[in-house]
Amino acid sequence: MMARRRRILERILNVVRKSVFGITFEELIRRTGHHRATVRKYVRFLERLGFVVSRKIGNYTLIFPTSIYNCIRYDFSGLYLDSLIHVLSEKFGFDKERVFELSKSVSREFIGHIYNIVRETILRIQLELEEITDVLIPTVTSHIEFRIRRFSMTDRLLYLEIHNAKTIMSSMDLACEFLRGHIAGVLESLGVEYKSIELLEKTKRDDRVNCNLVIILKEPIHVIREKLGLNKDNYNSEQ
Repeated sequence: MMARRRRILERILNVVRKSVFGITFEELIRRTGHHRATVRKYVRFLERLGFVVSRKIGNYTLIFPTSIYNCIRYDFSGLYLDSLIHVLSEKFGFDKERVFELSKSVSREFIGHIYNIVRETILRIQLELEEITDVLIPTVTSHIEFRIRRFSMTDRLLYLEIHNAKTIMSSMDLACEFLRGHIAGVLESLGVEYKSIELLEKTKRDDRVNCNLVIILKEPIHVIREKLGLNKDNYNSEQ
């Protein structure tokens, strides 16, 4: 009996864990192969333990992994970055330059692992750039957003705003340096040459900081676009 109970619990948890956007109760029944009453019983048990979260949306009940739900709701990724920057500063004596260099190096390594995803995302964005310029766009870090200011394709300056970085323990200066390093790492991973990335302004509200940057490019934006092969024809041919 206990072995069967463990198998049911593990099966439900495994299906929910892989459904990061949530799964309906009906779909959970179908994918686990268990009776409706059995699934309802164990979902309620798992929810009491805090392993899953269920929410009623219209006529459907959606079930989420609690880890994903809490990560987004409480901004775990933002808290982690804030803690990391604080420890680097307080425990290891990192100044702004060292924070920048560390962030850039980590960013380059990370982007190397997801290069194709990043490139396709940029490609999709640039196809509709006029529509999303000056719009706050979410990032993989749940609460952080960015905005590209309006520009001409002949420009060598690109104005970028990064919003809502968490700064409970770390300073505004170090948080912005970390983000500046991240942008540098992304550009270098993509082979985009730049002269410098300058911090123009930083503002703080409650425990969030906004960093306004200007990227000074070595070549006009349209040249970089051509070198990266970011055009509609190339995108359509890859689909």
